[in-house]
Amino acid sequence: ARAATPSTLLPYAPERAWTYEAGARTRFLDDRVSVNVTGFWLDVRDAQAVDAFAQVRDAGKLRSRGGEIEIAAVPVKGLSLTGSAGYQDTKYRSAPLRAVYAPKLTASAGIAYEYALPPRSGALIVPSVVARYRSKFDTVSFGAPETGSSVLVDAGLAIKTDDGNWTLGLECLNCLDEDVVESRIGGVPILNAPRAWLIRARRVF
Repeated sequence: ARAATPSTLLPYAPERAWTYEAGARTRFLDDRVSVNVTGFWLDVRDAQAVDAFAQVRDAGKLRSRGGEIEIAAVPVKGLSLTGSAGYQDTKYRSAPLRAVYAPKLTASAGIAYEYALPPRSGALIVPSVVARYRSKFDTVSFGAPETGSSVLVDAGLAIKTDDGNWTLGLECLNCLDEDVVESRIGGVPILNAPRAWLIRARRVF
């Protein structure tokens, strides 16, 4: 938290929380498919709320509940599919405030394929794409508009030896160069990182 003037140096109580979580991890079809499911419930007393100038205030009780499912599958040799979806419902129960950094919906989907180069080359080429969705959410409890929903896409192309010892890859982060508000300070939006290109090399000993 930040204080711009002495009058904003206000004390606040520590948060106290009870968290309940249950889930299951499963694998089937000869371990070619895995499904993980998790549900949670969170009760917080003396929850802290943050305004547009990052000043913290006591906001009473907060409740958050939701769940997540993760799926990974290898339907055919070399092809990997992943997906996830999450839901959460987070609310202050004793104050008319908005919960921060709590998008109601999140989701992701990815695909990668290992393609063997000509026989005896001992190398594989692996293209991959991952897309991530996040619904609108608030960055402060009051005093600023909410952040809109977003979809970000990452992609990569790697070449590796079939024994996995050597890997060389080119990656693109935020390939569509989308501008997404991640936070706010004094009402000024702070954006995510722009499109970036990475080259990675790895040797396993």
